[in-house]
Amino acid sequence: MPQQPYINTYEDPALKKATISEIKNTSIPNVGLRPVKTTSTTVDDATVASRPAKTELDSAVGSAINVNTSDSVERIVKTPDGTIVIVNTNKEVTVNTYEDISEQKFINNVSGGILAVGTVTGTTYLNEVSNVNKLGFNVGGGFSITDLGNGTASVGLTGSSVLEDNVEVIGTSVGAVDAGYTFPIGMTFTQFVMAISQKTIPPTYTPPTLSLAGSPTVGQFEIGTITNILFTRTFTQNDAGSQTANRLYKNAVLISSSFPYTDNSVQLTGSTISYQAQVDYAQGPIKNDNMGNPSPAGRINAGTISSNTLSYVGIRRSFYGTPLTTPTTSNDVRAMSGSSFNTANNPDVNASGENLVPSPTPNYTITIPIGATRVTFAYPDTSRSVASVRYQELAFSEVKSNFTQTTVSVAGANSYLPVSYRVYTYVPVEPFSQEVHYLVFI
Repeated sequence: MPQQPYINTYEDPALKKATISEIKNTSIPNVGLRPVKTTSTTVDDATVASRPAKTELDSAVGSAINVNTSDSVERIVKTPDGTIVIVNTNKEVTVNTYEDISEQKFINNVSGGILAVGTVTGTTYLNEVSNVNKLGFNVGGGFSITDLGNGTASVGLTGSSVLEDNVEVIGTSVGAVDAGYTFPIGMTFTQFVMAISQKTIPPTYTPPTLSLAGSPTVGQFEIGTITNILFTRTFTQNDAGSQTANRLYKNAVLISSSFPYTDNSVQLTGSTISYQAQVDYAQGPIKNDNMGNPSPAGRINAGTISSNTLSYVGIRRSFYGTPLTTPTTSNDVRAMSGSSFNTANNPDVNASGENLVPSPTPNYTITIPIGATRVTFAYPDTSRSVASVRYQELAFSEVKSNFTQTTVSVAGANSYLPVSYRVYTYVPVEPFSQEVHYLVFI
């Protein structure tokens, strides 16, 4: 950048007078503008090289200034963006305070961080002591100034850069700010932009989960069944702390504090056996919100979690087939080839076998092979008398009346607790000449 002439006060007085007249066409400013003592002249390069070094008044947002200029150092005043606008002259402005002068400069806040420099007269300056002239600003009319020492100051703009009153958002939303929010008095422009463009979103805390599994799985077991059940559990910590204890309960009684665990020789009866696991866990960590700040609301505290419940129970079977003789004992009934857990009253038909739905579903279907000499089915007498037996190949005709009922005491698996069964048997005049199917509705 080419060297510009400086406005100084120690040059030839004749030149000084000439150059001062160049900038005296600026009107006197209003009260409250900030004056700077200066004069103007044009000098050659040799004279410039002989001057003392200049120290810039670098600008930043600050507060008040007290610039000591008695050390005979030239200084340059800049705005926050490093710009000085000179009124009616294109010469660079410096401040020289070690020579008596009669002309002054005022600095006025134009807009957008630009300072306008013009010519004034008068002798009112801040921090003027004795015969030592100092650079002065009337703080409060748009400037904030900080003395950085060594004759250097930071100059910032104030005034409209902060809110001068509380501003409530009414009837609309502004960026990330909803109606009802109040921008507080004194909020800076940076804070305003942050308020409308950055919305704090708290983190989501996910509690732990616990599941219990058994092998064999819960299902249909014949009453009296004896089995070993292997239990495993899955604990997912999520945002909780680590697990601190394990427990397995059987019908609410603690049976184990570790996993996997096998409950051996469990006999399934008509009473339900329930298993449930529990895990104790520590407090989880605090997560940050989307702004990177700790957000403890919703943090997972230390606690206990319970798993799902696994319920095992024994069920009575019904038995059916085409035996050679009519069953009369528990072993005869259990020896038949077919069995079903569906022994309850059929909801699709009434006690007389009449359909309650358009297409009723049978409790089970008996396949009768060629040459069979009888058909038998048996089920616990806790259910009603058979409602219907339908001959599939004969247009689903009713054949219930062909069967004769007897009663037999039938045990569960492993000879568990015999109970009374209804036993129905049909003996045809001739063995069946083709395979047919009987549908049984209890």
